[in-house]
Amino acid sequence: MPFGARASAGGSQTQMVGMARKPNYNFERQERDRRKAEKKAAKAAAKADKADKTKEEKDDSSPWDDTAEPE
Repeated sequence: MPFGARASAGGSQTQMVGMARKPNYNFERQERDRRKAEKKAAKAAAKADKADKTKEEKDDSSPWDDTAEPE
């Protein structure tokens, strides 16, 4: 049997069992950091949108309504 091959239950077929992959730590860290930065940016954008929306609502519901005519 050649190196890296393993006999299957059927007997005639072989399945290649390769070596473990070599980890690329720098690339994996960059990908984790990129996903983390995207998530953080999305969260900050959502927070800013919510703040703008509440600010607009607060401005619209002012107790000093300028549009009313004086009596």
